[in-house]
Amino acid sequence: MNYQVIIPAPGVDNPVLTGLENVFDPNGGNDNQGGIVTLTPASPVDLMQDFGYSGDDANTLGSIGNLVWEDLNADGIKDANEAGIEGVTLDLYRDLNGDGQINPGEPRIGTTTTDANGLYLFDELPLGDYVVDVTDEAGLLNGYWHSLGSQDATTNGGNDPMDNSKSDAFAVTIDGTIPDNRNVDFGYYKDPASVGNYVWEDTNANGLQDDGETGINGVQVTLMITYPDGTMSTIVTTTVNDAAGNPGFYEFTNLLLDEDYNGDGAGAEPVHTIKVDANQTVFTSADLVPTTANVNSNGNDLEDSDDFAGVVASPVQGNQNTAAVDPSTGENVVASYDFGVRQVVDLATIIEITSTTPAQGFYDNDDPITFKVTVENQGGQAVSDVTVTNYLPATLENAALVASSLMINGNPAPAGVTITKVGNDYVIDFGTNTANWLESEDLLMFSFTADITDGTTPGTVITNTVEISSFDTDDDSNTDAPTDVDSTPDATDGNTSGEVAPNLVDDQLTGNGQAGNDEDDHDIAVLTSNFVLPVELIAFRAEAKDDHIGLTWTTASELNNDRFEVERSEDAKSFKQIGTVKGKGTTVETTDYSFEDRTAIPGVLYYYRLKQVDTDGTFDYSELRVAQLGGSQNNHEIVLYPNPVGASHKLNVRIYTQNARAEFVVADMQNRVAKVFKLDVPQNGWNIFELDIQDLPSGSYFLTGSEGQLGGFVKTNE
Repeated sequence: MNYQVIIPAPGVDNPVLTGLENVFDPNGGNDNQGGIVTLTPASPVDLMQDFGYSGDDANTLGSIGNLVWEDLNADGIKDANEAGIEGVTLDLYRDLNGDGQINPGEPRIGTTTTDANGLYLFDELPLGDYVVDVTDEAGLLNGYWHSLGSQDATTNGGNDPMDNSKSDAFAVTIDGTIPDNRNVDFGYYKDPASVGNYVWEDTNANGLQDDGETGINGVQVTLMITYPDGTMSTIVTTTVNDAAGNPGFYEFTNLLLDEDYNGDGAGAEPVHTIKVDANQTVFTSADLVPTTANVNSNGNDLEDSDDFAGVVASPVQGNQNTAAVDPSTGENVVASYDFGVRQVVDLATIIEITSTTPAQGFYDNDDPITFKVTVENQGGQAVSDVTVTNYLPATLENAALVASSLMINGNPAPAGVTITKVGNDYVIDFGTNTANWLESEDLLMFSFTADITDGTTPGTVITNTVEISSFDTDDDSNTDAPTDVDSTPDATDGNTSGEVAPNLVDDQLTGNGQAGNDEDDHDIAVLTSNFVLPVELIAFRAEAKDDHIGLTWTTASELNNDRFEVERSEDAKSFKQIGTVKGKGTTVETTDYSFEDRTAIPGVLYYYRLKQVDTDGTFDYSELRVAQLGGSQNNHEIVLYPNPVGASHKLNVRIYTQNARAEFVVADMQNRVAKVFKLDVPQNGWNIFELDIQDLPSGSYFLTGSEGQLGGFVKTNE
C-alpha cells in the first residue's frame, strides 16, 4: 500500500506553523510534502517521515531565554556569587489563544537544555505568544525549591541585567517592540530558613550585649507561626552551647519549606513571633528579670534585647546563618533575636523617728521631729540612683534635709554621691563611678526634719509615709529604669490589701518582696500629737459635799494664762459655763484653785471640765470629771488594761463601786464623747467590766466612771 505525508502550509490552513517555513522534509525538499511511502507485510513501519521548520526569514524573528540558576539566598534575584545550573531541560509552547496557559492542542515547538553556565535560548522564533515550561527531565532540580522575583517579563526593554526568577510555567510575548526577551529566568534554592540566636545575662542592665556578659543555658524559647488563614504552629526549643562551646544559643531551623511562602513580604505570608516566658524557673530561681528592651529606640537592634512578650522575626529563604558572633561586627539579621535578663532590683525602706522627746515630755506646736530613712538594696542589681518620696501629711510642715546625714553602710557618703531635696523627693545620685553604686545588701541612710503644723488638733494621729518611687541602674537619665519587684508606689498609707494606718508596712528590712506581698519599698512612721494646755495641770477633782459640789485643781506652771472657765453638762455633750476663776498669768510655782458649784441638784450626775483661756484668746480643755450630790463617792483608783488596746478591741475596766449600775463615758482628746456604756454591777466592791471598743478609730482616749474615777488609754488597730 502506498502513502504520502503532506503538512498544510503555514498560515490560514495551518496556524500552528504561522511564521515558520519548511526547511526539511522526508524527500529532501522544503514543500511540506514527503515522498511516496510503500508499506508491506515485510516492512510495515516507516519512521523517517520528519519535517523541520524554522522562522521564516521573510518575517521579523525573535528569541526567548535565558537562565536557570541556584538562588543561594532565595531572594529571587541572581547575585554575583550564584551559579547557573547545567543540564536542565525546558520546553517552549505556542500560546495559540494567548491565555498564558499550556492548553491541549497547543504545540510544543521547542526543547532545549541549559549549558554549563545555566543559560538556555529558543531563537529563530516568529513573533507571538509563548509559554516556557521547566521540565527538568534529568531530575537535576529534585530537592530544590523555586524562588520568585519580579514577574515583569519586559524589564529594561527586554534584556534584564538583573535576573529575576519567574513562575513556572511562564507566559511571554515577543513582538516588534521586544522581539528578543531574555528575561525568562528561573531561580532555585535547596536550603530552608533559620532564625535565632541568644539569651544572656545583662550584668550592667544597659539592655545591650557587652564584653564579658555570658549566655544562659536551659531557657525555653517559643516560636509561634501564624499563617494567613489563621492557623498556628508552635515550636519550642531550649538554649544550649553553640559550636564553640558558648552558652545561651538557640535557633529555629527548617522554616519556610513551602513554595507558597518565601518570606519576601509580597502577598500573604506567615508571621513568625519569638517569645520567652520571663517566669521560667531558670530566671526566678536566680532573681533574674527581663532587661530593658529595644534601647535607643531599637537603634542597636543587632546588640539589644528584644521584648520577652514577642518579637516578629523575618526568616529569609536559604539563609541559615544564625551563628553566634559579636553583634557589633556584623551578626546576621536572622540571628539578632536576642533576650537579655538582669538581676532583680529590690529596694526596701523603713522610716523611724529619732528625735528626742522635748524636756516637757511632749511635742508642741512647731516642734521639729527628726525622721531617719534607711534604704537597703535587697536584690542582686547595683543601682546608681534612688529616689525616696516623702508623702508629707498636712499635720507636718517645713520638711528639711539634715545636713551631712547621708551615710552608706554606716560611713559618710563618698565624694561624688549626692542627695538633693526636690519638692517631696529626696534624690540620691551615686554618679557614674560604678564603685560608688549601691550594691546588693548595701545600706544608705539619711535624715530629715519636719515641724508639727500649727493648729493641729490635740491627739491627732500623724502618719508620715516614705516610698521608693524611682531608681535607675545605668545612669543614662532615661525613663526606662527597671521596676522594683515589690509594688508600684503610690501616695496611700499602705499598698497591702486591707492594711489600715497606722500599721507599719515593714518595720524591718527582711528578705525581698517576691515571696508574698512584702511591699517593703513603702513604710510609715506614726506619732500622736499630745499638746497640753499652756497651763501644766497636774490635778483636777470634783467631789460632792453636803450642799454643793467642790471643784479643785492644781497647776505646776502657767504661761500667759488669763482664766479658767468652769463648764458643766448633764450628758457629757452639751456644756454650759457656770463660773470663772482668774489665772496667774505666767508662773513657775505650783498654784491651787477651787470653785463651788452651789447650783447642783441632788441626784443628778454632772460632768465638769475646765476651759483654759490664754491672754491671746486661744483656749483648750481639760479632761472630764464626774460628781453627784447625794451619791456614794469612792476614791478608789480605776484600772484599765490592756493599754494600749490592740487587735482584741476589748478594754477591761477594774473599778470599785457599791452602786447597782455603772456608767462609763469614753471621750477623745478633744473632750468629745465617743461612746457610753451603762452596765449592771454584779456585786458591791471591786468589779471587772469588759468594754467592746472595736468601732473606735485609732487614737488616745480617756474613760470616766460614774463615781468620778478617770483613766486614759490608747486604741490601735494592730
